[in-house]
Amino acid sequence: MNVATTTGTVTATDAVAAFGRDAIGWAYAPREAYWLRLTSGALRRLDTPQGRAARDARTATQTTASLAEAFELRLFTPDAELRWVHESGGKGTWHVLDDRTASAAGLARLKHPAPLRLLWGRAVETHDGWTRLADARIGSLWVPLTTGPDDHDYVSLDVVEYTRTDSHGNTAVADERCTGLSRRTHADVTGPEKRRQP
Repeated sequence: MNVATTTGTVTATDAVAAFGRDAIGWAYAPREAYWLRLTSGALRRLDTPQGRAARDARTATQTTASLAEAFELRLFTPDAELRWVHESGGKGTWHVLDDRTASAAGLARLKHPAPLRLLWGRAVETHDGWTRLADARIGSLWVPLTTGPDDHDYVSLDVVEYTRTDSHGNTAVADERCTGLSRRTHADVTGPEKRRQP
């Protein structure tokens, strides 16, 4: 099902319900940004009973995610992405971007892969279908992905890009749609030219 841009405003919870797909994504709130997993209508996050991001698996539990303080939300599948932005009074504008709505807006999907977009940190542990990324500059971040048995892997945000051509014939990337998260090895992120160096 494709959902076009709405003309009214809704709460983030109503936008999630209208999206109607199992998905992953993130929310921005005044005090934090956090990753989410939507499964069978239930929106979950990994945190502690006190509501702060869990620092390791010993304190991590999946809880129902509240969107009451969210000011931006993005949820995505390989085929579609929900975007919601708060305006006032707990309500905001929303739309779903997929290949059909992009084409209707005058966007053309690029065929070649988008440049690699790595998330901060490296995988240090997995727990209940989530991976904890850690880096001295950002601390810990749990993302809804299981990276596998190897520690110190990277995680990338996968996207597809859309272009628009203006009246002068100039074409540029005008938008991008998130499609998922992927595990990346050290070899994936260093590139073959660096691996050949002695």
